[in-house]
Order: sequence, then C-alpha cells, then structure tokens
Amino acid sequence: MDSGNHRTRLFRSPPKKLLDAGEDESHAYIRGPLFPRKVLYTLLGFFGVSVMLTADWFGLLLLNSDGVIRQIGILNVVRVMGGLMTGIAIPSLLLMFHYPASTPTSRSRTCSSPPPSRSLS
Repeated sequence: MDSGNHRTRLFRSPPKKLLDAGEDESHAYIRGPLFPRKVLYTLLGFFGVSVMLTADWFGLLLLNSDGVIRQIGILNVVRVMGGLMTGIAIPSLLLMFHYPASTPTSRSRTCSSPPPSRSLS
C-alpha cells in the first residue's frame, strides 16, 4: 500500500484561510422587493397611523389612567393596548420581509464610492 499517494489525494488543494472569500459560496442572487409599491405605501401608512394611535393612547393613560380604567375597565384597557401593539407589530414584520437581507455583493460599495453616473442625453 502506498501511503504517499493517499496523502496527495487527501490534500490536493491548499487549505483555505479563514478570511479568504469563497469563490462559489459568496454568490447570492439579489431579489427585488417582496411587495409592489402600492402595498408598501399602504403598509407604511398603516404603520404610521398605528404608531400615532398608540402614542395617543399611552399619553391618555399617563395623564388620566384612573379615569380611563373607571370608564372602560381594566380588561378593556389591556385589550386596547394589545390591539394597538398588534397594529404596530404586524406591519413591522411585513416591512422587515419587504427587502431580503443584504448580500456580500451588495455590501461591496462603500459610502465613499460615488453612485454610478447616468447620462442625461
């Protein structure tokens, strides 16, 4: 048995270093946005309205919590808070999935590099 042949077959290519960029592994396909522009604007609008209503509700509770609890009850106060927070959480989740995570190819441009120029002719 020739152990020298076995070693050369085992170590054909030099081992990769930790910070070497992989040739085939680093290629990721860049996908476009998940939702059309109209749906994106609707989500942003719904998110903005939900944030505004939630801020108003918490402001009301900070200023007059005893009166609000007496008027509608503690269980309804908790229900309203849950509904308003859900109104923020669902559009936030959908907006996170609107664009996929950045890929190594899209991070190659730095802030100091100018954007590609377009001719106006």
